[in-house]
Parts: sequence; C-alpha cells; structure tokens
Amino acid sequence: MRIYMRQSRFQKNLDMASYLLIVFALNALALTTWDTIAYNTALTLTRKQIATPPTSREASSAFYQLKLGHCYLRDFLFKRGKVDSKVCPCNYRATQDPAHILLSCTLYKEARKKMQETTKDPLSLAFLLDTTVGVQATIAFIKETRAATQAWYKGNLDN
Repeated sequence: MRIYMRQSRFQKNLDMASYLLIVFALNALALTTWDTIAYNTALTLTRKQIATPPTSREASSAFYQLKLGHCYLRDFLFKRGKVDSKVCPCNYRATQDPAHILLSCTLYKEARKKMQETTKDPLSLAFLLDTTVGVQATIAFIKETRAATQAWYKGNLDN
C-alpha cells in the first residue's frame, strides 16, 4: 500500500529555489575552476607569439594594419567611402588590398625582389604576416616603400 503525500505549494517553491541555488553555485564553481586552469596553463596561448623587431611607429603601425586589413589601401578606403575606386593604379584591374601590395603589385617589383632574396622562402600572405622571418621582411618592405602608411596614402591619392 502506497501513501501519497501531497506537498504544499510553499514546499514546492522552496524545493525549486534550493535546486536553483545549487545550480548557480555549481556553475560559479565550474567557471572559477576553468578560469584557474586556463590562466595557470598554456591553454590561453592558441598561437605562437611572434615579436616584431624594434622599428619606427609608422612601420609597425602599417604592418599591423596590413595584417588586420584596416589600412590605407583603396580596398579598405572604398568600403568606407573615402575613395571612388578600389583598383590599384598599377594596372587598373587588381584590387589594392594587402595581398596585392605585398605579392603582386608591379609598382613594388624591386622591393619585392629584395624581400624574396632575404627570405629564401616562397612569398605568401601567411608567411609574410605570421612568421618571424616574414615579419622582418615585411617591415623592411614597408620601410623601403612606405606602403600602406598615411604619408604613402596622401602622396598616392591622385594616382
């Protein structure tokens, strides 16, 4: 024979409140445990840290802007309504973006040749922006050509 006990409405609410308090406490404990693990181990470093060589502010700013794609190139400025066209003045067909400037623009053929000689590796955007040797070569390229800097943009706006 079973005896059914009827819970009062107050007791049900109390049980639900206790349950929610336990759930919140467990979530808080899990988060603090995860934060402790993440900060005390190398889990927070998902990529290899590459230090940029000491250089001028103009060159390092241009490098990071190239890497992010937010730089003084026509592709980015066209999206912001600052220029009328996003094509490069080198041939009026190619979009002037970081890949074009670093890898194929005919205006910088000689500087690119020097960059190729110093690296001895095939040039690619990933190599130039994400490896130590590539970063050094890219910064040397920026220093030589002043490409993607504000002064370069203001000087080449009429092209």
